[in-house]
Amino acid sequence: SNALIDDLYKPADIKLTSVKVDVYKKSLEDVFKPYLESGLSAERSMYLLSSGDQTASIDLEKLAEIHHNISNDLISIDVPYAVAGPHLSMANNSAKISLSLLNVKNLEEDPILAMIGLRQYFEYSKEYEKAVADLSIYFKANGII
Repeated sequence: SNALIDDLYKPADIKLTSVKVDVYKKSLEDVFKPYLESGLSAERSMYLLSSGDQTASIDLEKLAEIHHNISNDLISIDVPYAVAGPHLSMANNSAKISLSLLNVKNLEEDPILAMIGLRQYFEYSKEYEKAVADLSIYFKANGII
């Protein structure tokens, strides 16, 4: 079976507008707020799960839901044309992170699926971080950060 997760969104799904950069940044902050406020860490939860702490699977489920919501919310906000690529990447990789975390949390029942999920998680997190880095370059160029 192919361990790759398909993109959920296409370029046409993004709401490209002439939204001002600072307004866009504020929208992003609102989207990420639940994640930041959750205080949850996927890596920490994975470590706890691997050391036999079953409560960690609940945290992974919560994180999966948060990433799923982030993905949906990213598609609903106005996006400047200049960042269409990184924005789409963030939305798609957030959805993929969500699915990979659901795979990881099955460590007890299906260790093979959990290992695939782990690989997926790190792969899609890397892509996600690359998109975030591209966005920060855009914000710096526009004097926002």
